[in-house]
Amino acid sequence: MALIHDFVLLNKNEFSYEDCCELAGKISYDISIDDDLILYFMDYLKWLPTYSPLLKIRMHGLDYHAMTIIDIQGATEALILFSSLVNILKLAPNVLKLTGAYTFMYADDDMIDPNEKVDRILKETAGYEKIMLYKSKVIQQFEILAELMRKVIDSNNTLYVLHFGV
Repeated sequence: MALIHDFVLLNKNEFSYEDCCELAGKISYDISIDDDLILYFMDYLKWLPTYSPLLKIRMHGLDYHAMTIIDIQGATEALILFSSLVNILKLAPNVLKLTGAYTFMYADDDMIDPNEKVDRILKETAGYEKIMLYKSKVIQQFEILAELMRKVIDSNNTLYVLHFGV
């Protein structure tokens, strides 16, 4: 099963920041984004002002494993980011070929002395993952995120976007 990040637009009058911790798996999401795509753009996502409902603190970026709130304090930056990503991606070919994480496998060596803490990497397994995505789908996902941020901005501080980490 692929790892995903879910995003949903919520009303503070229905779901307070404290209430949102109980919503995982109980509501339908506005958009789900593959973990590979989130990781690819993680450096940019770290710039967004956010709120952690679990830690009850203001922070920057998405909590990878838990929930994160993007409210009025970060929605403008998020709108600019997601809209900018849409514009950049419009320049891409129809199939995006992105560089993913560096991965490798360890050799299962019985020949190494177990008292020596040496791991041997299998050379043929080392390399960067290749992420292949359709440009139109990725653009659509970022357009939806941008629209959610627009709704937060236009809501007079009554709406927020809740992110569910992997």
